[in-house]
Amino acid sequence: MRKKYPSIIEAKVDSIEETQARIDWVNVTGKKQYPKPTYYKNIETGDCYYHLAGAIGWPLMEKNIPGYILIVGVKKDEVDSGAIIILEEMEDTDIQRLIISCIRLREKYGYWQSSDLMRYFYGDDLRYGEIEYIVSRELREKDGEGEGHGFYIYPPYDFEKLNHFEIYVQQIRTSLIPRADIGKKLFLGDNDKIKNAINTMSNAAVSKLDMKRRAKEYPAVFALGGLVHTLLHKRPWLVNSGGESFQMEF
Repeated sequence: MRKKYPSIIEAKVDSIEETQARIDWVNVTGKKQYPKPTYYKNIETGDCYYHLAGAIGWPLMEKNIPGYILIVGVKKDEVDSGAIIILEEMEDTDIQRLIISCIRLREKYGYWQSSDLMRYFYGDDLRYGEIEYIVSRELREKDGEGEGHGFYIYPPYDFEKLNHFEIYVQQIRTSLIPRADIGKKLFLGDNDKIKNAINTMSNAAVSKLDMKRRAKEYPAVFALGGLVHTLLHKRPWLVNSGGESFQMEF
């Protein structure tokens, strides 16, 4: 067995009273979903999140554009805003090093702490599938053949659509604009790489007709947009109201 990367995340669970209060509230307000009782605490900062997830954008080697990976957290707060915060980002021009960095980051952000976290990264699952397979095979040899072992990439929501990159770019732009009812949905933090990528793309005035051709030139924008779009559609930290019970798995 290989040495695991130390985690800064601890899986926690709300009290029965807190969970019941949420259920009562959604029943009163007519809402259909509420946050799961399981949440995740950063043991270094004390910050708490309903969910953590990662995404990858592949490098474009012929233009010397580095690949990009990021980790985001869905903030746990009193109003259940579901705000998405970028927690960490990284670039690399080497594909295998980029995947290894994904593995380190997923372990740092709770892969071994909960069966609900970091089972895969979102990204283009076909572009470098052979390298992904080799890394997964080596990981399973070291970590075992259990469910979730290995490294896997899943396509983000709407990836099958020809205009998926346009959708992701629009999702970023919309999520960065504060709304009167819920405020901003996306916070970039101090992550300069993604800020520069967004600004560069905006300054280039990429047209809709350009989107498909340009998608590979903006791996950071693709990774962030695909991840945010997926999370806002799937909302994996929410559960339907209706008396479901949950079992915490560590």
